[in-house]
Amino acid sequence: MFVISDISYDVEKTNSMVTPYIGYIEFTEIIASNKKDAVSSKYKLILSFQHDKWVLKDIKLNFAGEWVDWSSEIESWKERLGIL
Repeated sequence: MFVISDISYDVEKTNSMVTPYIGYIEFTEIIASNKKDAVSSKYKLILSFQHDKWVLKDIKLNFAGEWVDWSSEIESWKERLGIL
C-alpha cells in the first residue's frame, strides 16, 4: 500500500527575474505491506519557476519535528515524479 495524504502547497512571488516564483508542496507519504507495518514520512518539496516551468530545487524530510535536508534524493524524486 502506498498513500499520499495531508497535501498542502503555497506559492510566493520573489523579486528575482530568473525565479519569479517559489513553490512549496508538503505531504505525508505512507508505505505499508499491511496496516500493522505502516511507515509514514512527511516531506516538503521546494520548487522554483524558471523559464516557464517548475524546477525541483530542494527536498526536506520532517524527522522528529525538525525539517532536515534531503536534497541528496532530488534525482530519485525527479525520476519518481517523471520530471527528468
